[in-house]
Amino acid sequence: MSFKKIYIFKLGSTYQSIKRKFGDFDDWIVKTIGIDIKKVKVIKINEGEDINDIKNCAGVILTGSHSMVTQNKEWSLKVEKWIPKLIEKEIPVLGICYGHQLIAKALNGIVDYNSDGEKSGSIKIKLTEESKNDILFSKLPQKFFVNVSHAQSVFSLPQEAKILAYDSRNSIYAFRIGKCTWGVQFHPEFDKNIMMEYMLKSHDKKKNLITKKLPIEKIKNTPYSKKVLKLFYDFVIANM
Repeated sequence: MSFKKIYIFKLGSTYQSIKRKFGDFDDWIVKTIGIDIKKVKVIKINEGEDINDIKNCAGVILTGSHSMVTQNKEWSLKVEKWIPKLIEKEIPVLGICYGHQLIAKALNGIVDYNSDGEKSGSIKIKLTEESKNDILFSKLPQKFFVNVSHAQSVFSLPQEAKILAYDSRNSIYAFRIGKCTWGVQFHPEFDKNIMMEYMLKSHDKKKNLITKKLPIEKIKNTPYSKKVLKLFYDFVIANM
C-alpha cells in the first residue's frame, strides 16, 4: 500500500462561531470526501507551517480563506511559488475559492474585487463545451447549484487555462490547467447549514444597508458540487 497522502494546504479558517459548531475548512473537506484522516496531511500555511517537501504527496487541495489574494500576504506568496512546481510535476491540485484564485494568480492571471461586492449563497453554474473533455467535470450535469462566499474573483485566466464552468454573468467558476490542476470558485465542502451560517455573517456585515428579508429559503443542497471533491480524490487514487 502506498504511503503517499493527500495534502491539504490550509490557507485560512472559518469564523470561530462556525468552527465551534461544525469544525473548519479541512474538516469539511475530509468529511465530504469520506476519507480516513490518516490518509491526509494538513499543512496550516496560514498559521506559519512550511511546505518542507512534496515527495510523499499524492495530491493537493488548497482551501478557501477569509484573506484576499491581492493582499499578497507572506504565507500566500510562499504557496504561490509552489503552485508552478506542483503543475510541472503533474501532482493533482484542486484549488477552492481562495485556492482557485491563487492558482490563477501564480500563473499571471488577474484577481480582483467583485464590482458588485461580496457574493454569498447558492447559485447555478453552467458547464462549457470544454468540460466534456475533462476527467472531473465530464461526469457532472450541464447545470447544477453550488455554494459561494467570496469578495474577489478571477477576471483573467492564464493563457493555458481551460474554462470549465461559469455563472449567469459569465464569471469564471471552474477551470483546468494542464492535465491535473483545477480551480473552483465555489465551495464543494459547504453543506446547507454552513452556507446558512455564512449568509447570516454576510448579512450582519451589511445590515445597515439591507432592508429586505434575508433569502435563507434560497439555500440549496449541492450534491453535484460535493461530487467534485470526490471525483478529484478518485482521480488522485487512480494515479498514485
